[in-house]
Amino acid sequence: MSTFAPRFRLDGGDATAAQLAHVARLNHGHFTSFQVRGGAVRGLDLHLARLRDATRALYATDLDPQHVRMLLRDALGGTRDAAVRITVFPSDWRLDAMPSPARVAVLVGVSPPTQRSLRPLRLCTVEHERFLPQIKHVGTFASIQLRAQARRDGFDDALFVDRHDCISEGTVWNIGFRADDRIVWPDAPQLDGVAMRLLSDGLARAGIAAQRCSVPRTLLATFDGAFVCNAGGVGHPVVAIDDIAFAVDDAFTQCLVACHDSNAAQAI
Repeated sequence: MSTFAPRFRLDGGDATAAQLAHVARLNHGHFTSFQVRGGAVRGLDLHLARLRDATRALYATDLDPQHVRMLLRDALGGTRDAAVRITVFPSDWRLDAMPSPARVAVLVGVSPPTQRSLRPLRLCTVEHERFLPQIKHVGTFASIQLRAQARRDGFDDALFVDRHDCISEGTVWNIGFRADDRIVWPDAPQLDGVAMRLLSDGLARAGIAAQRCSVPRTLLATFDGAFVCNAGGVGHPVVAIDDIAFAVDDAFTQCLVACHDSNAAQAI
């Protein structure tokens, strides 16, 4: 994998300190992140649609996916392998003035690519519901703090349960469960992750049944296994949730990876 200094481009130009300071002070926006390999991205159309839809929902304005694609090409500048985060924020908002429709800006961050990890995880459940969970927004303080607390308590990460004591999502990932020969996704409010959607499509092509349903915390011990997925990787096995242990099945993990990777990468 190549290494290089991270860079940031804002609306097609180098991001200035003043522009980045505005982003940091306002701390309002939404984003998507993904890995680029060989100048292509799995689920690129889904990432661009996510940005378009969230911009419309938050700022009552339109964002052309093809314009974002052009800005992505510009930011990569010929780099073929990278980790990318695209953030959309209202450039004309201040705490005392928030016009609608807003004028939005697109910040593209390009960093060295990250390696896929399949390290088994130990999770602890925490009652927490993200604000506007259907949007991948920059309000990540609670999620990061809960992850930090989980690690102080000897776990790898936190798994959220809602007010009804049902599983929803993790700090930066979706979770799925294995029940015999089928996959169960929690249906509590959560981010509809791109990796989860790609994996679901791959499972369907492979003839593996999957369903969304309520997953009460009290039923966790009835599952045969669990895994998490996000832009950093698919199929991370979960070895424990609280005091409930799960077996790790390497063949099953590789099946999940293969199903996800059966989605063709889309050229940028």
